[in-house]
Amino acid sequence: MNHAILDTAIHKAGLLAVETYITCAGPGISEDSAHEKSLSAFMALHLHHVLGIQARPECPYTQIVKDLDMSPDRLSLNAIQLLTADIALYENGLPVAVIELKVFTDSKAMLPRFCNDLRKGDLVRLCERVPVYAVALICQTERRKLGEQKAWIERGVGRQLTYSQTQVTKTDSVSGEKPWEWCFGYVERGPIP
Repeated sequence: MNHAILDTAIHKAGLLAVETYITCAGPGISEDSAHEKSLSAFMALHLHHVLGIQARPECPYTQIVKDLDMSPDRLSLNAIQLLTADIALYENGLPVAVIELKVFTDSKAMLPRFCNDLRKGDLVRLCERVPVYAVALICQTERRKLGEQKAWIERGVGRQLTYSQTQVTKTDSVSGEKPWEWCFGYVERGPIP
């Protein structure tokens, strides 16, 4: 699959997933209540619609390896036995990309997990066969403005992410929930050195 098309689809589907989540959750939703599995399911649905291919949520890495007809050694296979990709994209029955999703808010310190997710498939050199992406809903926090949050994530990952435009939720007069800024960001794993 063409990288430019895939990048555009990930960008669009990520934004749509967050917007869908905020709409479904209703007024007064706080950034701390956003859940990865819900966002992943919405993103998979939107990727399916945008790309017209299969987008499988919670796909086991062992299945991805099998479908790519890879032959890792027993030790490597055992190491990935319990790992799942938040989303695996399939075209004509073959994996074409792996996507891992995280949520960055005050209550969710995800930087180590975000970095680890980019490397989940390294034991079987998965990123040499399909692109592996780490994607994130990135929210302002009480300690960091959105720009500071993005810079902090990039320092931790050691790479620049691609971001959507900054979005702002609406104020909810019933719950008193203040609006908060967010964006969607992503980065591709790249080759193993």
